[in-house]
Amino acid sequence: MKTIREVEAMLGITRRSLQEYASPKVGLLFPSNKDEIDKGHLVTWKYDNEAIDKLKLIKLFAEAGYTRKQIKAILADPESIPKEFDKLLLVLEEKRKRIDGLIKELKLSHLVSDLPYEILGPIVTETNKKISNGEMNYQEERKKIQQIDLDWDALDDEGRFGVKIGAVFSSLALFDCVPSDYLVQKQLFDSLMWLYKEFLKMNDDYSEDDYKKELDEALKTEEGRKDMISFVNQLGEEFWSSLDDTYGLGKGEYVKKVFDVFVNNGAPKKL
Repeated sequence: MKTIREVEAMLGITRRSLQEYASPKVGLLFPSNKDEIDKGHLVTWKYDNEAIDKLKLIKLFAEAGYTRKQIKAILADPESIPKEFDKLLLVLEEKRKRIDGLIKELKLSHLVSDLPYEILGPIVTETNKKISNGEMNYQEERKKIQQIDLDWDALDDEGRFGVKIGAVFSSLALFDCVPSDYLVQKQLFDSLMWLYKEFLKMNDDYSEDDYKKELDEALKTEEGRKDMISFVNQLGEEFWSSLDDTYGLGKGEYVKKVFDVFVNNGAPKKL
């Protein structure tokens, strides 16, 4: 037989919970030496193996969200326990999916949270516009993020950086203006400047002056600007089709045109 203190240590159930379980109002589980207690003997509450097994069940169902009334009904009908386990397994599987989804959402949010405001600000603004006018559903967008088929924990620094690049440039699909509009062109330009700076951090052979010189040279010619966006070719067809799936049919072509305008015209100029 185990004392209350031993049960607390073994199962992590508090003394207060055990006392509540034994109260006339709850009546969920009584100490095994209840008869002695009822006679007024000053004895320590104790629990035999059968009581401990029931406490394990109580804890399991309680942590799964069952009410004390529901648990009491289950314990009163031992034959129902196997069926209840099957139901509980389905409930826990659904909970696990939701938790896994939330973890993915949090990891992606953390991944892009350090983007400079000039990139992140317009993304937030355009997203809020679409949510407020009903074009996007906040909960649905969260589900899409949670369902991304990606093993986050297996990603190295390069892999995480690749995900960040995809997130930054896919956000161009949020814009509804024509591809040549200053707003979307500035978003592309700021994103490219960010990308170049990130590449610079990874290359110890490059100084800040080298970076500025190379960037100035690249921006001067159409060929140089093509080189600047050469990474686009490495994104693959799945990237473009995902824009159609996520933001609507034609959005993949729209973003391609945004890149084309930049290649043809260079850095955006506000009129």
